[in-house]
Amino acid sequence: VVTCPTGTNYSYCVESKNDGLANYVLLGVTETGFGNGQIVASLDGGTTLSRVVAGNQQILAAKFKVSATADNFTIKEVKFSVDSSAASIITGVTLKNGPATIGTALVDTNGEVYFTGLSTLVPANTYKSLVVYFTLGTPSASAATTGKNVKVTMTYFKVTDGQGAESTQTISKSGN
Repeated sequence: VVTCPTGTNYSYCVESKNDGLANYVLLGVTETGFGNGQIVASLDGGTTLSRVVAGNQQILAAKFKVSATADNFTIKEVKFSVDSSAASIITGVTLKNGPATIGTALVDTNGEVYFTGLSTLVPANTYKSLVVYFTLGTPSASAATTGKNVKVTMTYFKVTDGQGAESTQTISKSGN
């Protein structure tokens, strides 16, 4: 089932899919009304598969690919979420663009992670990889921090196009 609601400055299409890994696969978030540019977020093919990991280490949680077509875009904000029951084991979140750290944040009690104040340029007809790393605490059965699913979902991002027009997209793109 493909649904394409239309907004004032953008439209997006999400295909409902149950492939055992994610319930929704983002097909595209398209900027309109500011020229012919579009920006699309997707799960990067380099994202690792689901796995069991030990605590007290930093892990690669997911890689997301943000692609720009026909216009330059600047990523200003990104929001991710995890299951709120997993928030207690994640002691820090790092967001990287390739090897460069572009932000650090904490998971709030609702399982949400906000990165604001970003200025990551995605030139026309290129892409940027946004890589999410979790720093995990030491699991404890008595503190109920064992056996948690720390799958990350990109839920929102804000961009400006090459003319400075701002747009926000609400999405649901999950890592493994």
